[in-house]
Amino acid sequence: MAGVARGRTADRAPLAVAALLVLVALVLRWWAERGIVAPWYLDEFRYAEAARQISGDWSTLVRGFGTYFYLYPRLISPAWAAASMGTTYAAAKVINVVLITSAAIPLFLWARRVLPPWRAVLALALVLALPTGLYAGALVTENGFFPAFMLASFALAWMLEAPALLRQLLALGAIALACAVRPQGIVFLLIVPSAIVLKATFDARAAGEPLSWRRLLGTFRPYLLLLGLLALAVVVYLLRQLLLGQGLSSGFGLYSFVLRVGDYSVPDALEWIVYHFGGIAIAVGFLPFIALVLLLAEAWRPRAVLSSAERALVAVAVSGTFWLVVQTGIFVSRWSERMSERYQFHAEALLLLALVVWVNRRAPRPRVSLALAVGATIALVLALPFERLSSDPSILSEAFSFVALHRLAGHVGGAHEVWLLLLGAAVAAGVFVTAASTRLLVAVAPALVLAYLIASSLAVVDPLRSYSQAVLGGAQIVDKTWIDRTVGRRPRVDLVFAGDPEPQRVEMTILQTQFWNRSVREVDRLAPIVLCCTPSRRGSVALASGVVRAPGEPHGQAAYAISVPGLAKLDGAPAASGNGLKLVRATQPLRLTSSTAGVYGDGWIGTSATYDRFARSASVRVGVSRTAWTGPDRPAHVQITVGELVRRRGGPAMGRVTARRRWTVHSTKSRTFVLPAPHRPYRVAVHIAPPFSPSQFGFGDVRQLGAQVTFGVGR
Repeated sequence: MAGVARGRTADRAPLAVAALLVLVALVLRWWAERGIVAPWYLDEFRYAEAARQISGDWSTLVRGFGTYFYLYPRLISPAWAAASMGTTYAAAKVINVVLITSAAIPLFLWARRVLPPWRAVLALALVLALPTGLYAGALVTENGFFPAFMLASFALAWMLEAPALLRQLLALGAIALACAVRPQGIVFLLIVPSAIVLKATFDARAAGEPLSWRRLLGTFRPYLLLLGLLALAVVVYLLRQLLLGQGLSSGFGLYSFVLRVGDYSVPDALEWIVYHFGGIAIAVGFLPFIALVLLLAEAWRPRAVLSSAERALVAVAVSGTFWLVVQTGIFVSRWSERMSERYQFHAEALLLLALVVWVNRRAPRPRVSLALAVGATIALVLALPFERLSSDPSILSEAFSFVALHRLAGHVGGAHEVWLLLLGAAVAAGVFVTAASTRLLVAVAPALVLAYLIASSLAVVDPLRSYSQAVLGGAQIVDKTWIDRTVGRRPRVDLVFAGDPEPQRVEMTILQTQFWNRSVREVDRLAPIVLCCTPSRRGSVALASGVVRAPGEPHGQAAYAISVPGLAKLDGAPAASGNGLKLVRATQPLRLTSSTAGVYGDGWIGTSATYDRFARSASVRVGVSRTAWTGPDRPAHVQITVGELVRRRGGPAMGRVTARRRWTVHSTKSRTFVLPAPHRPYRVAVHIAPPFSPSQFGFGDVRQLGAQVTFGVGR
């Protein structure tokens, strides 16, 4: 009896340590995300707005977002039940922490099927140390897709061990869950048949039986239920799209564009696939990548001693890693051309699990396979244009593993030196795996990888926090909830955005304003510019009255309205101002008094700018200045034209010209013109040519500039 009790205690100890590791990961990730003070990633605003719309009504379909396809906004939507947006944001990030850390549950259950208890704990520790766990600080689908991917991978491997009907149904449900969280889950349509073929091949090799094409095709027979249901799901989807008269890709919502096959280039895709294989090898510290190749060789070996569960794991790990990297490389080759670890980091967990299984098998190292694994790893680093990829500012959101390396560059001399260090590390990893004794390799390899992952994670925390603070600063957000505090949460507030030659200048201001203030319900864009990551209406302005119209009807429901000063002036009593925006108690219906286009944030224009005035005035005042330019004189001809505002097929335009002025502007000179205005809405057009660029004279500004221009009503 005493022996049984000791056995139970020994079994409980690893489980207790595993639970403690998960708890520590939850606390550390919560601590890390607390320092992230605002959404910093554009996709966050999409899912936050979707969650706000869905909150309290799970049947809601968010306009223009296709969010019926995404489960993630529904998972974080309970946070919007909180009384304040500060609490909501904090609660949503806590939900993220729980979600992304929950990937440890299927991983640990999977590890326990193929590893002794303490080795399973080691695999858990490695996966919890991945820097990509810090995505918990962003409201993005990675947080939901990681646990869903791990669950589907585990269910698939469990099914491959014994293809019972119940296991096939559970695998199908897990795959459906992954697809519901993120459309990227359709990669399982490739992973499933690949894993089935690999597992059947491994089984035949282990049994010492010959493998023929007929036998290989016959391996699909036990899985007909799963394969048939997957095929049926595809057919049902295609029929649905055809019956609704929609494109086959439209059901993928935000990602519908990725299915346009003709947009891709095979050479470019192959190039980026190679880069991303190199990226995933770097992300896990080389050794897990080498271990998976060697484990594949071990499973392929005739009469291999791997168990059925281990062979299933290798089949899923190889298939999952291969197809995720291929999918990412193809996508990136056309749509972003940058290192995007965020689309493939789920496979990093498979590589880490493979490392521990390989170590548990006493690190088999057949010579030919070892040479191929090490050679491939070094070749991938040699092929990687690290200097170009690591200097891309997007790595902060796309490739956390590269963030640590980018920071390292500041300490060792630059990106080229880091690339040399990576090459040296790849060679060292190869030498270590080749020359180290089995006992040393088994003891040290996981510890080296764990230390590397922890260091990478710690290196990402401060940049994420700093960047979120910089985003608020760049968007001029000083008081995040000033609108709700001014008007309360019940009154409806609309944000009106007119034309701007630099939409990115105000884009983040608009996004942050709408995120933090629940009273801001709509964004009406009055220019042919699509603002990223938030639903907005393409509004129009009635030229005779300046009334802002939503598609097809006047929009007079907003009690308040916000505008970006210098772009649009709203008719109404001033209520407050903040963060570079003006809030007015709107007239009913909502109307503009004027709208400006073509003026940069610092007042400069390129060659042309326009000022539309809807409210009547006797005259208009136009200021033209180069007093801010003290460099070499580059004279330019200025023409100011005033005319009636009319609507043509392309939109508002100038009709009958009523006044015109000409002048030549010089360095340090300025002049103010007062022109008579028509007795109806009018347009002022300013044209300056030729422009000049300060970069011609050693300055950093590369814009082509005419002069600084101001508009106002004349006295």
